Amino acid sequence: EGAGAGGAELKTRILEMPVFYDDPWTRETLMRFRERHQDPGATDLEYTARINGYPDVPALIAAHAGSPWFVSMVGFVAGLPFLTQMVERAKQIQAPKYLRPRTDTPKLTIGHGGCFGAIYSVRGAGGYQMFGITPMPIYDPSQTISYLRDFMILFRPGDIVKFRPVGRDAYDAAVEEVETGRFTPLIREVDFSLAAFQADPAGTNAALLGVLHG
Repeated sequence: EGAGAGGAELKTRILEMPVFYDDPWTRETLMRFRERHQDPGATDLEYTARINGYPDVPALIAAHAGSPWFVSMVGFVAGLPFLTQMVERAKQIQAPKYLRPRTDTPKLTIGHGGCFGAIYSVRGAGGYQMFGITPMPIYDPSQTISYLRDFMILFRPGDIVKFRPVGRDAYDAAVEEVETGRFTPLIREVDFSLAAFQADPAGTNAALLGVLHG
C-alpha cells in the first residue's frame, strides 16, 4: 500500500523492539547444540563477531542494534519476519547457518543467517545464529495480547525495525507488562524512499530514527 512509481516510495511503519542480547535462554540452547556449529568453542555472538571483523561481542551488538532493519517478508513460520540490515552492503553482518539445524530455539529469539535477520515467532527447530531474545511477542493466535487483538501477526512486509538493547531488569519488566496488558510497542507511521536510501543510507536512517523518537 502506498507504493509510488517503481515501488520506490512506501508508506510504512517503524517499530522499536527491545532485545536482551546474550541472554541466558539462547545461551543455554546454543550450548546444547555446539557439535552442530562451525565453532564449538565460541558462542554464536563470539563467532559472528570474529568472522565479521568486530573486536568483541559488544561491538557486534552495537552494529546490530545501530541501524534499522527492513522486513522483506513474513512467513515460513507464522508471523516470522525476515529482515535486511539497512546499511551499505559492505557493512552488512553476515554469518552462515548452523552446520546442522537445532531441534530447539527459544520463542522470540533474534537470529541471523546469511545476510538476513529473523525473529522466531514460536519455539521450534532452527539454524540461524542466536544473538538474543525479545520480550515483545510478534504472533498471538489467541489475540489476547493488547497490541495483537486486531490482528494476530505484528509484522507486515515493508515494516522497519529498530532494535534497542536492554538488560535483564528491563527485559523482566517488559515481560510483566506484556502479561498484564500494559506493554505498548513504540510504532510510528513513516514514509520510506528507496531512492533516498540508496543515495544516502546514513542520512535516511537518521531521518527514520528521528520519526521514531520524535
